[in-house]
Amino acid sequence: MTNAVVENRNNAVASYGARPLIIEAVLDEESDQRRLLGQYISRHMVEGTDYGVIPGTERKNADGSLAETPKTLFKPGAEKLTTLYRCIPRFVVEDKIEDWKTGLFYYRLSCQIITQADGVVVAEGVGSCSTYESRYRWRKADRKCPQCGVPAIKKSKFPPRNKPNEAPGWYCFDKAGGCGENFAANDSSIVNQPIGRSENPDILDCVNTVLKMAKKRSHVDATITLARCSDIFTQDVEDFLDPEAAPHKGKSAPAPYPVMASAEQVATINSHSKELGLDWAKRGVRQQAGEMIGRPLGESDRPESLTSAEADIVITELLITIEKNKPAPSGPPAHGQTGDDVEEGEITAGSAEPTSAACEPPAATTGNLPSVTQKALLDAFHDLDLSWHDAKAKAAASVHIGRKIGAADHINSLTVEEANKLINALKVKITEKKAKAAAKKEKAGAA
Repeated sequence: MTNAVVENRNNAVASYGARPLIIEAVLDEESDQRRLLGQYISRHMVEGTDYGVIPGTERKNADGSLAETPKTLFKPGAEKLTTLYRCIPRFVVEDKIEDWKTGLFYYRLSCQIITQADGVVVAEGVGSCSTYESRYRWRKADRKCPQCGVPAIKKSKFPPRNKPNEAPGWYCFDKAGGCGENFAANDSSIVNQPIGRSENPDILDCVNTVLKMAKKRSHVDATITLARCSDIFTQDVEDFLDPEAAPHKGKSAPAPYPVMASAEQVATINSHSKELGLDWAKRGVRQQAGEMIGRPLGESDRPESLTSAEADIVITELLITIEKNKPAPSGPPAHGQTGDDVEEGEITAGSAEPTSAACEPPAATTGNLPSVTQKALLDAFHDLDLSWHDAKAKAAASVHIGRKIGAADHINSLTVEEANKLINALKVKITEKKAKAAAKKEKAGAA
């Protein structure tokens, strides 16, 4: 039988004989799904609540420097993503061990993600947990004071004051909640106490906890499969973290999912593109936009496909082009610009800076902010996870420069003096942010 190419119009999947093939419609659909997922994550999911980095799980490079750590998907985030796809989870206990004598309780659950409309299974995940995991089975035993019962016994470095010839003894540290009592070096009530890792005497209190943990692990696993976002999120590493194990080393981690362009940024790009007669459906426009942001844009890419940082770059370049295309009030065209320099369907990026000092606008002039200054300002905003097109960011910027910045004002409306003043203020905020992050990391390391 002759092999034939068969195309299914409903799901856009083609096959050549028995071998499945990828067709262009599938690529366009996947690109749209990834873009929409990124927009949902950036706009509706909260870092620290729905996902985040677990303290103590930071990864390091071979040279000892910190590497990017994958974001961990938490239970609230899994619930949001499941609802986003109009699905619900269904749990089944696949296996269990319940031994009340030894204290071993083991549960293995499967989670099926089913559609709300017709109950079709679209993803599955598994998860297990037991009381014999280190975090539940073991407890760190410290010496307790025989007098007050507080685990605040410390070894003294010096002999007792009234007995200088005796060996250093023990004391109950009052600043740790103890009573301040002193004990001899060979006091049996101190030295005979078990210390270090010991079995949890209340392990039966963890039965419900391990059952819930197995349920959560299966749900997170199924959700990552459903959303196909294992490159964005990882399984909850906190669940599997051994408190006595060292953090992962020498492995790189996937970068966090970028914040996508806001609706205001997209509208601004579309407005400026229309003013310049640019059509993003044309290959030449996408090609030059890709050169601006440093990555190629595909046939289905539009302003909505850009990240927030990329959108700011494109907006800046479009504004520079608009300003350069404005007719000069009198005299020759500005800085080598002619009326034929811009063709329909082509983006002309602004030059880095004028080659002649005479062409540099005075500091008080608006609408001609040097692109170098614009880039420095945008970089400062991005370091603080802000965007010029956010209303809150503009309100804060208005306070620093001493005048109101309108919602429609673009970054090119600032004077050089205002831009430099704002850059210096943002640098202070960036320094404060880094100091807080370092203090938080040091605190987590000490804990």
